[in-house]
Amino acid sequence: MKNLYIAIILITGLLFVSCRKSSVKKTATTTDSTTVYIVGDEQKATVWKNGVADYLTDGTIAVGATSMYVNGTDVYVVGTGNIGGIATAKLWKNGIVSNFSDGTYDAFPYSVFVSGSDVYVAGFTSVLVQDNQIWSAILWKNGIATTLSAGSSTVHAMASSVFVNGTDVYVAGTVSSPAGNIAML
Repeated sequence: MKNLYIAIILITGLLFVSCRKSSVKKTATTTDSTTVYIVGDEQKATVWKNGVADYLTDGTIAVGATSMYVNGTDVYVVGTGNIGGIATAKLWKNGIVSNFSDGTYDAFPYSVFVSGSDVYVAGFTSVLVQDNQIWSAILWKNGIATTLSAGSSTVHAMASSVFVNGTDVYVAGTVSSPAGNIAML
């Protein structure tokens, strides 16, 4: 039994000696290189990068940012600005804005995705027809709108997310009617 105690003490001692900090060698140095982006608005379209706000607008008109996509060093942000009472869809690439709706109807982008050189934006348009708001689900590709699901006076359609895998484009959204809401892909 005495030999067992001596063996346990020797093994424990060896473990402590072999695990000293001075004997641990660093083979590589790692750093935390994670960058965190958040998009939203504080009365102005805003991108936060690692907690630091970058305002995309000056606040003179109501503009909100709804989605962003980071592709390498390029940062894409979509949002809506109110110009002359019309909600206009906007896209910022690295802080430079362009309108991708013409201001003849309300346009609301909700999601942006970049694949290669193509920029996809999912959202909806709203048109007033005979006192009825008609919402239609829209996919913009490089600024060109395609209607995915046309709304009517009783049915509203909106696209809320877009994802691209190779040549396949996936859009998720909702169709709402008096009977209820239906999720669509």
